[in-house]
Amino acid sequence: MPEEPSRPFHIAIEGALGEGKTEIIFDLHKYFWENNINLDINLERTYDWIDHEGVNLLHEMYQNPRKNTFLFQQTALWKMWSVLRSKGDKAIVQRSVEGYRRVFFSLMENEGALTRQEAQTLINLAKMIESTPAATPDLIVFVYGAST
Repeated sequence: MPEEPSRPFHIAIEGALGEGKTEIIFDLHKYFWENNINLDINLERTYDWIDHEGVNLLHEMYQNPRKNTFLFQQTALWKMWSVLRSKGDKAIVQRSVEGYRRVFFSLMENEGALTRQEAQTLINLAKMIESTPAATPDLIVFVYGAST
C-alpha cells in the first residue's frame, strides 16, 4: 500500500472537451482514497463561464470569438487562480495555468481570436500566477482520446 506523501502535491489533468478528464480525476481520487491518501478534487468551474454576472461567456465566445475570447480567457484564468488558492495541500485539479498559457492563448492568437497584445497580456498574467507555489503542478497529465 502506498504511503501518504509527507509534502504537498498537485496533479493537473489537461485535455480537450469530452476527453474524459473528469472521469480520470474521479478514478484517481478513488484510488487515493482506497489507499488512505486524502486529497482535494478541483474541477473546472464552467458554471462561472455560463453565468458571469448574467452573461454566458462561453456562448458569447463561440458566437463572436474575435470580440469575446479575451474576456472569456481572462475570466477562466482568474477562476482557475481562485481554485488554486483554495485547494488543499494534496489536490487533483482539472486544467492548469501552464495549459492555458501554452495551449489556449497561442491557439486563440493563431486562429485570430486574440490579438498579439491580448495574447501577451494573458501570457503575462499566467506567468504571474505561475510564480506562486499554489499554481505549479508536480505532474500534468494530458488526456488525448477519440474526440481530438
